[in-house]
Amino acid sequence: MIYKRIIIILLFLQATELYCQKTTFNQKHKTTKNKSKVDENEKNQFLFNTHFFNALREKTNENYEVAIREFKKCNDLIKSNSEPFYQLAIIYQKTSKNLDALENIQKAIKLQPDNKWYITAYAEIAVTNREYKTAISQYKKLLKIEPNNQEFYHSIADIYIYNKSFQKAINIYNQLQEKQGLDKSLSIQKYKLYMQLNKKSLAIKELQLFLNESKDDLKVLEMLSEAYLLNDQKEKAFEIFKLISNINPENGRINLTLADYYRENGENEKSYLELKKAFKSKNIDVVTKARILLSYIPLISMNSKVKTQANELSEILLKTNPNHPLARNVRGDLYYTQKEFDKAEQEYIFVLENEKDNKQVWTQLLFIYIEKQDYQKILNTSSEAITYFPAEALFYYFQGISQKWFKKHKTAIESFETGLSFLIDNNLLEIEFYSSLADTYHQIQLHDKSDSLYEKVLELDSNNIIVLNNYSYYLSLRKTNLDKAKEMSIRCNNLEPDNGTYQDTYAWILYQKKDYKEAEIWIKKALLNGSEKSPVVIEHYGDILFKLGKIEEALIQWQKAMALDLENKNLQKKIKDKKIYE
Repeated sequence: MIYKRIIIILLFLQATELYCQKTTFNQKHKTTKNKSKVDENEKNQFLFNTHFFNALREKTNENYEVAIREFKKCNDLIKSNSEPFYQLAIIYQKTSKNLDALENIQKAIKLQPDNKWYITAYAEIAVTNREYKTAISQYKKLLKIEPNNQEFYHSIADIYIYNKSFQKAINIYNQLQEKQGLDKSLSIQKYKLYMQLNKKSLAIKELQLFLNESKDDLKVLEMLSEAYLLNDQKEKAFEIFKLISNINPENGRINLTLADYYRENGENEKSYLELKKAFKSKNIDVVTKARILLSYIPLISMNSKVKTQANELSEILLKTNPNHPLARNVRGDLYYTQKEFDKAEQEYIFVLENEKDNKQVWTQLLFIYIEKQDYQKILNTSSEAITYFPAEALFYYFQGISQKWFKKHKTAIESFETGLSFLIDNNLLEIEFYSSLADTYHQIQLHDKSDSLYEKVLELDSNNIIVLNNYSYYLSLRKTNLDKAKEMSIRCNNLEPDNGTYQDTYAWILYQKKDYKEAEIWIKKALLNGSEKSPVVIEHYGDILFKLGKIEEALIQWQKAMALDLENKNLQKKIKDKKIYE
């Protein structure tokens, strides 16, 4: 604003001085020529100056409409003065009236063909109007006036680049280089243009010319290495990378590049050493380091060396970023993969203390509690997660699972049904919801609902082995639809032939169908396939033996089962009375 006020004051003083001069002149004529008319030209000049001053003031204050009217009055008074046309062109350009701007700047140049400022404005307006040939011709005129003005060369080159005339732009840069010698910015620009033209050898040559005089320029060296890589000259690129690393040992990006190079060439130890350097570098962001670490996770279980390296890199990352949530998150993922659930839990809890909106970490934490079968923590954590993600179906599933465990069947059903209402395009989770709902309804003996839900699951996944087993077993307990139960159990055992749990289910269905001899064969299979310590399976064996008339053998099995389930009152009664109560 101070600048504007100074301009206005100067213009006012100029106009006042002119007015005083003209008044004195008129007074002289009055005395000599007895009140003759004021010379018309002088009058016009005075009015011109007044309107011009007003116009400049309004232009400075950005009152463009008023300024335009005043400048036009100037043109009406003195048509041979180019300045109002120039000023009008500037205003029209600012207000995006490009055709008007062009018309007025042409009028100004017609009156003053060699005015540098007019030609510059004409060139700029021509660019705005996409009249690129005109713009270039004007910039070339300017170069005749100021042959060493770098800006004009760059303006011409910019137009060529915009129009994808890359070789013409290079030619302009060559002209500029001849005048000022090698210049880094010019070399880089020419390099980029050569790469656009797919002239990789010329791009390389351009950078090499610059490096002949400035051998340690890191930016140019990095571009040269990139050019070598794109030109399939990996060995030369590698040599440049090593040179850069020697000049700047803390350049993490180069360490990463070298790590990739060594890995591709089978030099894994060298690759890992470069990777360690990159992880110690401050110019590699945490996200990049985390992404690299995450790539190790699928390989940890297959290679102990990979596991060691991943843990070491994680330690470096935590040392340089001890409180960064992402670093702690990845560390938690590494622990989780290695089944170190307690350590993973602590890392995830730290992350959530800083990022309550991290859905992935809430999920991972819940999976840990599932692994640990800590249903109280599953309930607490899922309920808290829901407060931050009230429309996340998976969290309602975890909540329902824990509520079902604590026999809070009503709230479990509510959680499962709420979760289902938020579920979108997730077939696997939908099946889990229906399965869990069915199990819950079974537990409260709403068998019509549980059966329909089991049927729904099998419609979605006919080979769902858990539902095939559970559904068939529950039917056998109810002694209903035993043929269907048998058919499902057969499918289940065909899918997984050596599972003691599934073999026990089939044996018990045969028991309910009074096929005791066949039931004995299958219960023995179950005991050989991991169910030898199950009190339920052992008790089933005892029941089958009893039905086969092997009372003493049955008693032995019941006593074995009793030793594993001391609170089983029904079993106690069986042993005491040597009788089955059904």
